[in-house]
Amino acid sequence: MALTLVSQSSGVPLSPAKQLNEAVDDFQRILTEDQRAELKNIKSIPDADAVLVFTAQLDSSQRRRGRSIATRLHSVLQSVREFSTVIDTFVSSNPEIAALVWGSVKLTIQIALNFTSYYEAFSNLFMGLASHCPRFAEYQVLYPSSVRLQAALCNFHASLIRCCKHAVEAAQRPWKTQFLNALWQSFEQEFKSDIGMIQRCGDEVREEISLAKARAEFQDQELQKKEREAASGHRRTLRDMLSRTGNGLETIKELQLQQKDKRRSERRRQLLDSLSSYDRLPPFKRACKERHYNTAQWVFDTAEFCRWKDGPSTWIWCSGKSAFYQTPFPLTHGMPSLSAETVIRSIIRQSLDPVTLSEKVEASLAEIDQNPAAGVDTLTVFFRQRLAQSEKFFIFIDALDEFEPRERRVLLEFLASLDIGSNEPGPKVFLAGRESLSGELKDKLPGIERISMASAEAKTDIAAYIKETLQERVENQDLVVGDQSLISDIQQALTNHADGM
Repeated sequence: MALTLVSQSSGVPLSPAKQLNEAVDDFQRILTEDQRAELKNIKSIPDADAVLVFTAQLDSSQRRRGRSIATRLHSVLQSVREFSTVIDTFVSSNPEIAALVWGSVKLTIQIALNFTSYYEAFSNLFMGLASHCPRFAEYQVLYPSSVRLQAALCNFHASLIRCCKHAVEAAQRPWKTQFLNALWQSFEQEFKSDIGMIQRCGDEVREEISLAKARAEFQDQELQKKEREAASGHRRTLRDMLSRTGNGLETIKELQLQQKDKRRSERRRQLLDSLSSYDRLPPFKRACKERHYNTAQWVFDTAEFCRWKDGPSTWIWCSGKSAFYQTPFPLTHGMPSLSAETVIRSIIRQSLDPVTLSEKVEASLAEIDQNPAAGVDTLTVFFRQRLAQSEKFFIFIDALDEFEPRERRVLLEFLASLDIGSNEPGPKVFLAGRESLSGELKDKLPGIERISMASAEAKTDIAAYIKETLQERVENQDLVVGDQSLISDIQQALTNHADGM
C-alpha cells in the first residue's frame, strides 16, 4: 500500500481539545456551588502515585463496608492520569485543563461514593470501560507529531467526562425519580449511549495510533532517502524532489526534529523497560480486593508505627504467623519476583516517571543498560542518588520469608545501605514476614521497629474478615446451608483456629 504525506489539518478542528474544553465546561455547569469549589481545589496535575493514593482513600472511607472495590476504577483512572500529564503540551489555550480533566473524573467518583449501591454499579461501569482506554505506552511517542491523534485522545476523554456528567446528574435526582427510573431500566441501560460513545472514541484512538505509526515509518523512509541523495551528490535530483514537495529544506529539518523527538521517547521507554518490566499492579490489585474495610487500622495508631513514620527510624517490621499483608510480589517459589535484583529494579522503576525523566537520569540508565555486569551494587549507587532528590520515599515489601536466604540477604543489605544516618529525611522501609526472621532482621537492620500481629487487635480484624467473607459467600450463594445457625458455628470455629493467620 502506497502512503503519501497528508496535511495533518485535513478534517481536524483547529483546536484538538475543542470538544474536551466543552465537555469540561458542561460538567462544571451541572455542579452545585460546593462541588464547583471542590473541583477548583484540585489544581495540580496528578503525580505517579495519585491513582493508588485515591483508590486507597476510597476504600478507607467510612461510607462503605466489605472488601475493596476501588481497584475496579484503577485502569480508567490511570489512563486519565497519564493523559493529564501530557495534555498541556498541545493545549495551551486552557492551562488548567489537565487538572480539570483529572478532577472531573475524581469528583464524580467521590459523589457516587455517597450512595453505596450506586457507587458499586458505577465502579462496575468503569471496570467495563477499561478495555476501551488508550494505553499511554502506545501513544506516548506518536502524539507530539500527530494533531489527528491529539484530537482523538481529547475526544475520548471528552466522552468520558460526558459520562461523568450523566453520572452526577443521575446521582442528584430526587429519590422518587431514581426509584421510578430503576423500575424501568437498569444501570447499564441508563448509560448505554455513553458506553457506546466511549467505545467509538476508543476505536478512533486506536485507528489514529495505527495511522500515526504508518506516517512515522513513511517519514523515516523519506528522510533517509533525502539524506542519501544529498550525501551522494545527486543535487539536481534533490532540487527536483524538494520542488515537488513544496517544502524545501524545511521539510528535512522538520522531519529530522520529529524523528529526533520520537527516537528519544522510544529510547526512554526502552531504558525503563530494560530496567524492569515486572508488572506489580495485577497482584497488588488482587491483594487490595481481599482487604476489608477498617481492618488493620490499629497498626497506624501504634507507638512503633508513629515513631517510624514521623521519627528518624528507617525500618519497621510487621511480624506474624503468616504474611498478613499482600504485596506487588507474588508468593510463589521460583518466580522471578523472588529475586532480590528483580525487587530492587522494580523499586527503582517505580521511582521514575517517564514523562519527567531528566537527561542526567536517562544517561545513568543508559550506562546501566550498556553494562552487562551491572548488578545490585550499581543499582544501589543509582538509587541512592535518586533518593537524594526526594523529600520522602516509602518502600513496602511483604512476605520477606518467601525469599531464599541468599536472595533475602542481598535484599536486606540493599535496604541497609539506604540508611543515610542523619537527621535529614530519608527513605522509610516497611517489611512484613514471619516471626522466624527476628534474628536476621535485628542483625542486618539494627534499631528496626517491630509490630506483632499476635495481638488482640489482629484477632478482632481476623474475626471481622471471617464474618464479612461468610456473609458475602451466603449472599452470592457460594455457601448454602440448611440451618442458618450453622453460619455462626462456622464463623466461631474459623476464628478460634485462625491462630493469627
